[in-house]
Amino acid sequence: MSKEFICINGLPKLDSIYFSLDFSDFDKALAIKSVHDWVEKELTRLSLCFLTKEEAQEAKKFLFEYMKENPGEFSYITDEPEAGTVIWMVTNAFPEYVPISETLIYDPSNPESKFKFEFGLLYRTQEAADNSINTMSRVISVKSKQNASKLTQAS
Repeated sequence: MSKEFICINGLPKLDSIYFSLDFSDFDKALAIKSVHDWVEKELTRLSLCFLTKEEAQEAKKFLFEYMKENPGEFSYITDEPEAGTVIWMVTNAFPEYVPISETLIYDPSNPESKFKFEFGLLYRTQEAADNSINTMSRVISVKSKQNASKLTQAS
């Protein structure tokens, strides 16, 4: 089971580094320099920013566990596609406001293709991929708020 994580509440300090989810590899997190632009405001509003790489990775681990336990909420591909199949993939965690999915020509010998299949990040349609990332954001936000509430109660 993943460890607890808490999302950044409000904008990070200008020019500071914070982290968001990266779906290109299991052990990656996206490092972002704070510029207080509209994308950053939406990421923080949607609870998708973390102070450390480790917290972003814990959020991703939690999310992948949740997705495996609740596949019906995400509509990801469960049968491995044939080589050369054009499918949709989740590329990042920026729901609703910027492109969040793109096509992929599935290659079972490519580690990124395999990773995306094994962790439920491949979809038959763009709509399914985009809906899934919005559900992912909601799940992370709810869990982060629960974790924050536990910490507040414990102190």
